[in-house]
Amino acid sequence: MATTPTLLKKVFDRAKEEHALTVQKINSKRVFIDIDPITFKDILVLKSERIFNDRSEPKDYRFDSYNKDLIQQLYYYVTGNSKFKGSLQKGIHLYGTYGCGKTALLQSVCEMITELSDRKIEMVHAKEFGNTILKHGIDYYYKRPMFLDDIGREPREVKNFGNVIHPVPDSYPMRKENGAWTFQTCQRPIKGLESEYGEYITDRMRAAFNEIEFKGSSRR
Repeated sequence: MATTPTLLKKVFDRAKEEHALTVQKINSKRVFIDIDPITFKDILVLKSERIFNDRSEPKDYRFDSYNKDLIQQLYYYVTGNSKFKGSLQKGIHLYGTYGCGKTALLQSVCEMITELSDRKIEMVHAKEFGNTILKHGIDYYYKRPMFLDDIGREPREVKNFGNVIHPVPDSYPMRKENGAWTFQTCQRPIKGLESEYGEYITDRMRAAFNEIEFKGSSRR
């Protein structure tokens, strides 16, 4: 079949339309909240201190040289500000040493997003990930937004009526395929998880996450 200007235009218009639909689909998976920086920090402090109290670790939340810039970047991220140093469409992999405050910070951010938008973020501690998969089914976690706290500490496998399920390796490729919005904390960068999950899974994690280091030592 001869290529004609009419056919070329038809193919071009179709590709343009498909591209626009894909962009729209990607954008619909993310929400941005409308909040000023002072209120964001005030709520962050209150939520973080509540989380510390829940863990019987009562203390004041303090801003310092280690968390100041990080909190600013997270503010840009949740409000959709182009000043964010990464991709606004990707999730967040927040890593740093134990006790530095990763969980309190990222959980507080996820709670704010849930409470100030129409998007609920499922919050799961890695140690309970296997149990929640047995309760809901692994496909429950293929698309919905999720915060997985302390990835790498979940059970490597769980059994469901004779079927062996590997929580992260079996769910994350589908989450990546569906563009599911994911937050996670860890003591290591994604590269450091290759021994648990292999290059295939960690390669997809790198494509799905902004890797952000929470610097500093334990604050406990």
